[in-house]
Amino acid sequence: MENMDQYKNQFENFLKNKYSQNTVNSYLADVSAFISYIESKNIENISAITKRHVSLYINEVLSSGKSTATAARHLAAIKLFFTVLISYGYIDKNPCEGVNPPKDNKKMPEILTEEEINLFLSSPDTSTLRGLRDKAMLELLYATGMKASEIISLKYKDVNLQMGYCICSSSEKNRLIPIGKKAIEAINSYLQNAHIEKGGFLFVKSNGSPITRQGFWKAIKHYGKEAGLDKEITPALLRHSFAAHMIFNGADISSIQEMLGLSNINSLDVYTKLNKKRILDVYNSCHPRA
Repeated sequence: MENMDQYKNQFENFLKNKYSQNTVNSYLADVSAFISYIESKNIENISAITKRHVSLYINEVLSSGKSTATAARHLAAIKLFFTVLISYGYIDKNPCEGVNPPKDNKKMPEILTEEEINLFLSSPDTSTLRGLRDKAMLELLYATGMKASEIISLKYKDVNLQMGYCICSSSEKNRLIPIGKKAIEAINSYLQNAHIEKGGFLFVKSNGSPITRQGFWKAIKHYGKEAGLDKEITPALLRHSFAAHMIFNGADISSIQEMLGLSNINSLDVYTKLNKKRILDVYNSCHPRA
């Protein structure tokens, strides 16, 4: 296909000014796969690509066993690619217009109720240093929606309790996440009793070494049993609960996306569906003529 290397180079330059290297690599890979598909159909002029070609390609992605989220990401990358080409004057029309992302039939995520969260977070025995540490970790996990790996990787310097935020470092980028007062209180109580080096990890074992991911998982499961909860408690369940509770209480999707560190807002669709279901349940239980 004519000028294809030039098209891809300009697309890459556009991406590098706006996105992390991981996102750039992902979008370039998606667009390259689409170009290979188009070339296999003997289409040699980029302006000859139509909405039908894009739709057939997305169906092929799904047919290959890829998830709807992956197919939606492919579509987003291809659409942006053509948008960039339009801005350079190579084409006049985006063939992705009118192509809808595939519907996600994923099951609704299980979440804890606010009552269950309160029981769970009250489980650690705060008369011991270990209990204070675990209480602080669990409160921070629910307060921020961070992953278990992100919690145990936190350094002392990453947390600013006076200003009420922490800095979470991930493969994509560093992100600033607010911390609620309950989590701040729990972390303060822990730090007042623990001896943490200012340049070291925030959460450590009795010998001063950092908490392991496996150890954190075990602690979560232990406190779930202590709270008498019949659900399997995992860091992912608490992350889901954080996102769902925030949305239930009026948080906007873009803020949740930023706090969770998600590059694709489509990942949050399931929570908005969950919120719609909750609204319907409230209506059915409260309206006198429901």
